[in-house]
Amino acid sequence: MPKIQIEESAHTDLVEKAGRVDALVSENASLKAENDTLKEADAARARTDRARELVAERAQAAGDVAFDALQVRGLIADLPVAESGDLDETAFSASVDAQITAIKEARAAGNTGQVVGFGGTPGTGVTESQPRTTSPWGRSLTESKGA
Repeated sequence: MPKIQIEESAHTDLVEKAGRVDALVSENASLKAENDTLKEADAARARTDRARELVAERAQAAGDVAFDALQVRGLIADLPVAESGDLDETAFSASVDAQITAIKEARAAGNTGQVVGFGGTPGTGVTESQPRTTSPWGRSLTESKGA
């Protein structure tokens, strides 16, 4: 195979252009990845905004139910997504309606503002029939400590 004669300046120019191709290919790949990331962030923002609107609409339709910022943040923490990538409004509306129903049931039961748990029931106080004579560790309370 015969060798092709080329000027040194043309060879240098071709080598520089070949180097730029690699740089441009990697820059193109990084820009595509950045574009995909920005598109996904925009879609997530759109889903979140629509979810906030749905929460407000459902709360207003329910009447006397209002969600505070923490409750709204909890509702939109794990949004159902349809195959198209949009918010699955029917599933999300069902979960919001379930929370509204739970709030209304709690209000109807009269449990608002009361802390329950740790094995106790609301309104049950601790009563003792006679004064304590021993400490929780079994010592007599009337015993005097020795030195």
